[in-house]
Amino acid sequence: MSRRITFPHAGDYHLAIGHLFRKLGYEVIIAPKTSQRALDLGEKFAPEQACLPFKLTLGNLIEAIEEGANVVAMVGGRTGMCRLAFYSELYKKILTENGFEVEFVPLKLKKEFWLAVKNHLPELKPATFLLALIEMLLKMRGLEAIRSGYLDHHPREASPGACHRLVQQMKVELQEVEGFWEILGFPKKVRREFKKIPLRENPDLITVGYLGEFFMTIDQFGTHRIEEYLGALGVRVVPADGFSDFFIGSFKLLKVFDRFLPTHKHQVHKLAKPFLNLVIGGHAVESIGQSIWFAKNGIDGVIHVYPFGCMPEIVATSILPTVSEAHEIPILSLCFDEQTGEAGIRTRVEAFVDMIRRKKAGY
Repeated sequence: MSRRITFPHAGDYHLAIGHLFRKLGYEVIIAPKTSQRALDLGEKFAPEQACLPFKLTLGNLIEAIEEGANVVAMVGGRTGMCRLAFYSELYKKILTENGFEVEFVPLKLKKEFWLAVKNHLPELKPATFLLALIEMLLKMRGLEAIRSGYLDHHPREASPGACHRLVQQMKVELQEVEGFWEILGFPKKVRREFKKIPLRENPDLITVGYLGEFFMTIDQFGTHRIEEYLGALGVRVVPADGFSDFFIGSFKLLKVFDRFLPTHKHQVHKLAKPFLNLVIGGHAVESIGQSIWFAKNGIDGVIHVYPFGCMPEIVATSILPTVSEAHEIPILSLCFDEQTGEAGIRTRVEAFVDMIRRKKAGY
């Protein structure tokens, strides 16, 4: 039987994950771009109390299965301190009960991923598997370079639309690039191309840190394209860690490094300790520590996004006003579910940006 594998969208990271599975020998089925239909499907089959990321990703999977996918790869699966750990099991239960016949592969840097893939592809060699994983992580870094270049240049582009066109071009090139050294050098190429975009002076330019529950920070549909709107308002956005950091963070050896070496994650956790000296799951500690890091590094404000019902981020939301007062940095927390309207979000974001500009002007 031909294994046609799919996986949820997570921002644009499906481009990197698709590369991994193509290199391993699977036929890859990419779900249609996340849309209202995907959300409607997720709402239809998911528990009512499930968070927005669960509903969106479930909708992605169902649309891909409709197009012929028979294997699902999913981050999570029985381990971890967030409900993400149960996503795979819930997907399996929901899809099976509703007549969708698929197999599941756990997508994480652990032995069970290798064993599941090896079961499908008996002739797969460990070296091929390892190289495919490394190239996936490098392509994730390439995607993060594209995003970073866009967020930095969009508020100052002299020709409207230039950054958007370059982003689309770079995504196509990243999808097509092959070979370890070519993929390794791709972020440098991205930075070089963005430097060619003519910029204008923007005396009202402000810089805002962007953080929260990791899926919401990289998904554009679920957050009503906040990043794009901020750029249109003349705001430079600095995101917290990308998906590659989240994925690499599941590797136990690197967790040891984070504990004993002065990595960025170690610094963030240290900054959060006076406010939250306990790992409660999700990215609550990171949301608090990263907000303080932004305050200490000249960022003008912070936007914190999370899905309704996400307990770790709800805890962080209750602490962030204290962080805001202690470190004199404005923080806006935005909660999203399937009922959240774009107009309301944009109104709050615009008011927040105006408040920061008035604060900088001394009003």
